[in-house]
Amino acid sequence: MNTKIYNPLNILDKDLEQIVTRVKVYLVNDNNEVIIARSNGGIQLPGGHAEDGEELKETILREIKEETGIELDKNINPTPFFAIKNYTQSPETKLKRLSRIYYFLIKTNS
Repeated sequence: MNTKIYNPLNILDKDLEQIVTRVKVYLVNDNNEVIIARSNGGIQLPGGHAEDGEELKETILREIKEETGIELDKNINPTPFFAIKNYTQSPETKLKRLSRIYYFLIKTNS
């Protein structure tokens, strides 16, 4: 899996105070069409934040259902093909945070 890391402040993993994990899914139907989701007046790839203790597969199943209405096969074995890791520090609170976004390609017959 390819990973792009943004860490202009050289924040160390041991100094992180918060880690946020998200998934984004290129959901492709039998007609080779990418299914998108509407959000806050715009469109985007379906996906979202992993909840506490949630595995990435569980996040994908939940978010796809919430955002598209499609129930994916629970036996899928998704593997991310790309990840972005973005290290940031809040100017106000000085909170050191890592945001991870994992990208998946999943085919569906819906």
